[in-house]
Amino acid sequence: MQYFRTLQAKLSIFLLLTGLVLIILSLYLLIGAWQEDQRSRNIMNKARQAGYLFNALKDLPFERGRTNVVLSSGKPVSERDRSFIDERRRRVDENIGKGIALIGQNDPALAEDLRRAYADHLALRKKIDAVLSAGSTADRSELREIWFAQTSAFIRKIIRAFEIFGKRQDLPGHLAAHHRLMIYTLEFRDRIGQSASIVTAALSRNTPLTGNEYQSFLANLSQADYVWGKMEAELQVLHEEALQRQKSAVFEAYYGKYRPALEESILLNRTQMAQPNRFKKLQNLSVPAFDSVFLLMEAYKKTVSAEIKDYRKKVARQLVFALFQFLIGVLLVSFTIAYFRIRLFRPLNRIIQAIKDIRSGKAAPTLGREMQYADEIGQLSAGVKLLETTMAEERHLRELSELRAVTDELTGIYNRHYFDLNIGGILERADRYGETLSLVSFDLDAFKRVNDTWGHPAGDAVLAQSARLAQSLVRSSDLLFRFGGEEFLLVMPHTPAAGAFAAAEKIRQAFEEYEHPEAGVVTASFGVTERKEKESFNAWYARTDRALYAAKQSGRNRVVSATDSLPLVSPVHLEWMPAWESGHPQIDEQHRKLVDLANSFLAAALQPESQPADAMAALERLLENLARHFAYEEKLLSEAGYPGAADHAALHARLLEKTRRLTESHPGSEAKATDCFSYVVNDVVIGHMLSEDRRFFPYVRP
Repeated sequence: MQYFRTLQAKLSIFLLLTGLVLIILSLYLLIGAWQEDQRSRNIMNKARQAGYLFNALKDLPFERGRTNVVLSSGKPVSERDRSFIDERRRRVDENIGKGIALIGQNDPALAEDLRRAYADHLALRKKIDAVLSAGSTADRSELREIWFAQTSAFIRKIIRAFEIFGKRQDLPGHLAAHHRLMIYTLEFRDRIGQSASIVTAALSRNTPLTGNEYQSFLANLSQADYVWGKMEAELQVLHEEALQRQKSAVFEAYYGKYRPALEESILLNRTQMAQPNRFKKLQNLSVPAFDSVFLLMEAYKKTVSAEIKDYRKKVARQLVFALFQFLIGVLLVSFTIAYFRIRLFRPLNRIIQAIKDIRSGKAAPTLGREMQYADEIGQLSAGVKLLETTMAEERHLRELSELRAVTDELTGIYNRHYFDLNIGGILERADRYGETLSLVSFDLDAFKRVNDTWGHPAGDAVLAQSARLAQSLVRSSDLLFRFGGEEFLLVMPHTPAAGAFAAAEKIRQAFEEYEHPEAGVVTASFGVTERKEKESFNAWYARTDRALYAAKQSGRNRVVSATDSLPLVSPVHLEWMPAWESGHPQIDEQHRKLVDLANSFLAAALQPESQPADAMAALERLLENLARHFAYEEKLLSEAGYPGAADHAALHARLLEKTRRLTESHPGSEAKATDCFSYVVNDVVIGHMLSEDRRFFPYVRP
């Protein structure tokens, strides 16, 4: 479990998860492309199956029509009609047989349904052939009606199977629309073929249409017109000029020429007028009309075939791209993991092992190869070697401390004597290797009051515990000294001012939060400096001492970092203390708000980048709330019967008068931050809230 807490383990897991996500996404795209490829293959296969049915539907209506005419005429079958019918039968049988065989591979139920219907069709053919061979005319009329109805039903069944193919495939793009157009065209061809067969049969036998024949004729024409309307609507959506031209040719050949002659023949037939040339005229007009429909069907077929091929090519390209993307993803993830393992993890493991060896006092690896890297690994390796040198010198210093009496008897940390012995060597080594040194000087606040109030034993306990707290918070390479009395020095090698400032702040907070058994909370003020190049200790210490003095003067319990310009003070922050609680909700709430407003003002006033206007605005908000608080407090003390209510009100008046003088003493009513700082911290917070206000607390508690 310890391994999984390391940065290496976390980074490895992150890389593996990222790679896994990338591979899964690539695999998802690959699977989708493969499925789309299978879908395109399936569409092509179904198109082949449908193609056989489509070809069968081209010849089956001709077989139906010519057989119907032969049965209607009552004459023996001519050689020409026999040849025509046999050729159409051969084509129908060839295409139907292949189509049913392919359909059976994917849809056995549909194939079986077509096979049964086809078997009935073949059985009916045999009956017709037997009647025609015998030359009998008695049974032809009834057989003709059966033939026409059953063959028409068989054609519609094939058309429905063709339609089922398209719906089950969920065709993409315009394929679905083209497939619908093919179905409409087949239905249109079937309807106009049935109507033509009815009329042609009547003309061939030279008798008027029966009532049922006439109704069937009109129904087929009406259905043909309905399907034609659907074809036109679909073509208008597609906007394909080639199909529109062929559709116009069909309209011209059928509706422009053949349809009027057909309807005229029906009218003449209904009046039983002689029609010697009507049969031949209709035959001549029917050929271009039906051929134009076949050409439209072929145009649809070619369009669908071309679109399927384009779709197949597109899907194949997508599959190749998805496969390439997947392989690239796998290679990229493998390369990334291998690269990090070789260039990061392996060097890091050697560096970590070197650090462990240094900590245990063993000889560390040379890290020669790692130090040649021009990246962070090289810098880290160089830092480890420097750490090894520093640790060796530190061990040497510790060995010296064991030979001499170098620790302070009271606090257990290094004493002034050890400091005097080693500060020269520390400075010399820093100058020789160009090390950064920082110095922290801190002094316990109001320590004399601790001795005077609780006695020197309590003061000694405070010193010892404070030293232990500080020692527990510094690094092993830092040197903590008791410099004298309640003053301590912290020498921090390889540390700039910002790092020393952070360390001092950590110690300050620890002091502020620790409560000594007798003396309670004892805070400290800190001064921090970074040593200048070749700077003597006296000059360095003098700058540090000035920073410490600034911390004392600015209210104690704070860290001041000395720079070549204005000292940076932090934290300029007043923390609410439990001892300030009066027990009265409104008073405590107002005091807390005043502390918050004071902090806002101090933050705006004492930062180097702040503007005077910002500080003045914060001060005005503070003073406005202060005046309202004083008024509420005076009223409350008077009602509570506080004996010093009048004196307290007088203190309020003096503070407000000082406020007026302070804000009016500068042009434009903008008080300087340094003038206002003392007023806010010393007069308002420390002088009034921490001393005067605490006297009336017993009178206002509920």
